[in-house]
This record gives sequence, structure tokens and C-alpha cells, in this order.
Amino acid sequence: MATYLMKVTDFRDFSLDVGEFNIEDGDISDPNVATCSKKIAKDLQEEQPEMLNRGLCLTLSDEGGTVRLVAPMGTIH
Repeated sequence: MATYLMKVTDFRDFSLDVGEFNIEDGDISDPNVATCSKKIAKDLQEEQPEMLNRGLCLTLSDEGGTVRLVAPMGTIH
């Protein structure tokens, strides 16, 4: 089982840990990752709508810290 950390970031000054995933087969293209990413983006939008207009991205990093997925917040919610 692989663990991935999701962050919201502007790749410069802002970084916020927003979730952790445990994926059994280690495949980050698993539909569960996409579903969870959309839920996190939706929850953030409802709590802090200003975040969507800041050019922020969701990133998914593996246990070694390597970024495995980057998605602009405005495209996944």
C-alpha cells in the first residue's frame, strides 16, 4: 500500500496539507484519487472560496516527496 500526501500550493509562498491517501496498488490514476481530489477541492471552495482565484494547484506527492500529480484547483472542482 502506498501513501500519498495532497497539498494546495501556489508553488511559491503558499502550501497547505489537505489530505493523505492510502492506495493499495500504488496507482495514482485510480479513480478513487480523482474522486477524493474533487471532494477536497469542493470542500475548500465552500470553506474558502477565495482560494479558487489565487492560481492554486492540488499536488499529490508519494512517500519520498516526489510530486506525482498536479491539477489546477479551478479545473477539478
